[in-house]
Amino acid sequence: ALVKGKYKLLMEEAGEGNGQARYAANWNFETRARRIKVPLLPADKSAQASEDRLANLLKISEERRYAVEATIVRIMKTQRQLRYAELSSQVVSALAPIFQAQAKTIRKRVDDLVERDYLELDEADDSLIKYVA
Repeated sequence: ALVKGKYKLLMEEAGEGNGQARYAANWNFETRARRIKVPLLPADKSAQASEDRLANLLKISEERRYAVEATIVRIMKTQRQLRYAELSSQVVSALAPIFQAQAKTIRKRVDDLVERDYLELDEADDSLIKYVA
């Protein structure tokens, strides 16, 4: 696009015959336009790019996990006890400006906090969650 497009910003130099072309800046390029749009190169679809994308997704999911846990603990500290449905709706509304929290994720985080003794389930009613001080 930079060699054969509307604006020829690069010039193709003759290669040594090994199939790889070399490019140099076109220092004689002139235009009357004040601005020109330079097309972007296509995105790299290599294995490194997919590894980076996967690493970013893992990092984001871990950060979201901590955000959900912190929000649950913050809400439970103020309320002391809540039903699961109320807690879930409060967590979703608290995290709405940051990201869309999934009910499955909230349930996993609540179960994990129960296992780590931050929260406990009521013996008589499983949907009632209590904060352990």
